[in-house]
Amino acid sequence: MKDDLAQALLAKIMNWTDEEDADERPYLQLMAAHKYDEYQQFSPGMRFIESLALWLKQFETIEERKKAYDFIKNRMIFISRAEIDHLVTSAYPDIIRYYLIDKVASETGIPNYLVTRITQSTEFKVLLRQSLFLGLSDGAHTDIFRRKNVSAVNYEQVYQTYEISEERATNMLNELRLDLTKTLGRELNQDEARFKMVFLLDDFSATGITYLRQIEESGAFDGKLANFYDQVTKTSSPLNRLVKIKESSIHIIFYICTDDSLSNLKKRLKIRCAELGDIPVPEVRSVYRLDKSCRLTKETDLDFMKVIDDNKYYDANALEDKHTELGGTSLKYGFGGCCLPLVLFHNTPNDSISHLWAYEWAEKFHGLFPRLPRHWEKR
Repeated sequence: MKDDLAQALLAKIMNWTDEEDADERPYLQLMAAHKYDEYQQFSPGMRFIESLALWLKQFETIEERKKAYDFIKNRMIFISRAEIDHLVTSAYPDIIRYYLIDKVASETGIPNYLVTRITQSTEFKVLLRQSLFLGLSDGAHTDIFRRKNVSAVNYEQVYQTYEISEERATNMLNELRLDLTKTLGRELNQDEARFKMVFLLDDFSATGITYLRQIEESGAFDGKLANFYDQVTKTSSPLNRLVKIKESSIHIIFYICTDDSLSNLKKRLKIRCAELGDIPVPEVRSVYRLDKSCRLTKETDLDFMKVIDDNKYYDANALEDKHTELGGTSLKYGFGGCCLPLVLFHNTPNDSISHLWAYEWAEKFHGLFPRLPRHWEKR
């Protein structure tokens, strides 16, 4: 649909006067061109203004449409490709580099404010090369991370997953030994030819549930981080060849994370590491933190919350399944009741309110930025 036709449809649905349409049009066209049109899960040919018009049309009254439009204009958070790339690029210089500086400072006695002296030292160069960067999902964007930090990190120390083959592990260790031998000017002992720092990277976490959770019935842990620790502590695992967990420092870095997720993960990791035999508890950090003010609440967003509370705009049969049950709440307010107004350019997280991301095939209501589910189930 042509942009001007979509704008005319939107003006009709919102019952705007010519003056109101003229006021809103520049903002919508600017945001569509700058951000919203790049959403990757739009169906072929769909663009933001058309999607917005069709989305608003689903609300039955003009009052509800005005509240929904106000929410999109003033409360929705859309993180674009350029912004994600910036966060990925910033992870090393803004967070990881300072972990390395602090560790070298503590081991050498050099004050950590003498940054140039530390980063030019052999100790820093060795520790940087002994650092391993692993993705927790394809959202880790390890390709971007590697390219943007090519002057600091080596190709053989960045990998898209912690599930590493024997061949890959052998190559990593061989390259590590060669590089460190050149840096130190001598042969390495067995302890030196392993990775001492592990950085686990991913794009977003709102609850931490998919990364680490404890199953009530059995008490066992599940999730991506549980799988990582299973791999790294298993003597037959290639990952165990790369990292001696009790002698290493583990760091989990999200490009975007909520306060709740950071808090929840720290508590669960403390329990899990104690169970594994007093393994050092990893640090958890985020490049960009979403604080509690981002969440929709009845105190801050009462008008729109009244609209989305109505079950006529929620299709439980289409949205909920065995995977979403882990959140423990209706997806009306997002997975785990997060109630976020967040959209990521490649896919809307189900931690956001369902009205933003409801699947295109939902009969009662479909989202403004429809989500592609991670776990596909036929309906």
